[in-house]
Amino acid sequence: MPLPRLEDMDRILDRITTDALGDTIRYRPAGEPAYGTLSADVNYVDGELPFDGGQVIAQDVTVSVLMVDVPAKPGRGVRLQLPKVTARTFHPINVRRDRMGTSWMFELKDVNSNA
Repeated sequence: MPLPRLEDMDRILDRITTDALGDTIRYRPAGEPAYGTLSADVNYVDGELPFDGGQVIAQDVTVSVLMVDVPAKPGRGVRLQLPKVTARTFHPINVRRDRMGTSWMFELKDVNSNA
């Protein structure tokens, strides 16, 4: 009998690591009235951006959710709330599959932002 390959265990390992290491976010699918919770890998990264001869700090948050939890590709109607960025609501932008093809990855745009 052949040994199992890593790809054979992707779903199990994804679930275990996301549940153990991920943040619990609030996620509302497009057209749904209520938020639900799910585990996600949230990367809060600060970076410097040039701004009229100066520098500003911008937070570029990347979120990864398991496709098994979110089967439909997240669109602009989706709303998310993060535990470490309180009192703000976001929608996904730049949605794509991750390297392994098991998660949706995207950045966030503040719903109330005019930028």
